[in-house]
Formats: sequence, C-alpha cells, structure tokens
Amino acid sequence: TDKYTWTQTLQEVEVLVNLNYKVPLRARDLIVQITKTHCKLQIKGQEPLVDADFHKPIRVSEMSWQMEGNGTQVAISVHKQNDMEWWPCVFQGDPEIDTQKIEPESSNLNDLDPETRATVEKMMFDQRQKQMGQPSSEELQQQRMMEKLMRENPDMMKQFQGAQQ
Repeated sequence: TDKYTWTQTLQEVEVLVNLNYKVPLRARDLIVQITKTHCKLQIKGQEPLVDADFHKPIRVSEMSWQMEGNGTQVAISVHKQNDMEWWPCVFQGDPEIDTQKIEPESSNLNDLDPETRATVEKMMFDQRQKQMGQPSSEELQQQRMMEKLMRENPDMMKQFQGAQQ
C-alpha cells in the first residue's frame, strides 16, 4: 500500500511502515499499540498511520517492532496464531493478494517438528509408491497384519478358504 510494504512466510508477517515525517524520529516519538487482533501506530500528536485489525489473530508474545531507515520507518514483525496459512492482506480492508500465486521458500525436512516431518515423509513415500504402481504405506501395513494373522492362526485361514468354495 502507499503506507507500508509487507512480506510473509507461513509463520510470520513483516510490515515496514513509512513514517513520512520531515525529520527522522525516535521510538519515543511514536505510539505503538499491538494486540492479538489490532495494530495502531502513530506519531505523537498526529493522526494514526495504521489503525486497523489484523487479517487474522497474532501471537502478541512473539511480536516486535523497531525503528529502521535512520528513523524514517518502523518495522513490525508478528507471528501468526495459525502458522500454516498465507494471508491475502495484513490488515482487514486493505487490498488483497492472490495467495495461490505465492511460491513458498524451500524448506528442509530437518526444520520441521518430528510429527510434521513424519507426516511429510509418509506422504512423500506414498507418492513415490503410487508413481511406481506399488502399495501405499497403509496398504503395506494391512498386508503385514494379514500375513501375521495367517501365521498365528493357520486353522482360521483354512476355514476362510473353505468358506469361499
């Protein structure tokens, strides 16, 4: 927008607000109020530069802001409460971007928490198996269970085969 620029990852949003003031400012010249759902940034004695609700809630405990550009800008960093989604805008009512066009940064499996990593590895394995016409991890597990059942209960298998005839 004409007031700020912004970038995002799945987890965070970075907003760089231009202060557009005649002289460089210091942090003490500003009023910055950030809650779970709202952001207000203004130069003392002036109209707010930003006074809007975030697109979605943030984690206030993981929020920070600092002066940049020799006192001409404020950088605000917020952590999304839901860190598995792209935001179409930072603040409600602002122009939206097409989140389908976002190309996420490549990530390393080692960066993921163990549960997410296991899920991703399973999905990758199942995708490779499907491409080769092989059984998925769930189908392999079912085959192993059936083989174990037959080994442990050979009489049941004979009865099953007899019932099918």
